[in-house]
Amino acid sequence: HCAATACLHIDPEKTVVLKHYLGTKSGRYFESTYRPFEREACILHILQRFDWAPRLLCVEDNYLLMTFQGSPRCTQELPADYSQQVRSIVTDMQSMGVRQNDMLKSNDNDFLVDDGGRVSLVDFTWGSVNGS
Repeated sequence: HCAATACLHIDPEKTVVLKHYLGTKSGRYFESTYRPFEREACILHILQRFDWAPRLLCVEDNYLLMTFQGSPRCTQELPADYSQQVRSIVTDMQSMGVRQNDMLKSNDNDFLVDDGGRVSLVDFTWGSVNGS
């Protein structure tokens, strides 16, 4: 699965995800000013204390290797406590000064649900820490 800034590769056993960052059409200015790769790696490091955040396994030049957290919420039945889990995730992020900055009701791909009903939030490419 590829988007504007990255491609995701999921292993067949669904245990890890490789996120490979691509160059963007907006070019070097966007990459050097916003630095989405470094931004996401930094935010994921901050969020490692929370079980809903992907475990960051490896950070290299233009990719992140992290744990598989589940499937998009639109592909399965939501757990009964879905809203409570989302509120808890937002509270956890606020406690660390982190904002995901891409939580839209129309975007079902950032909240994932695993087979046990645990909700996770992924994709911090547009995220910020304490407004930065």
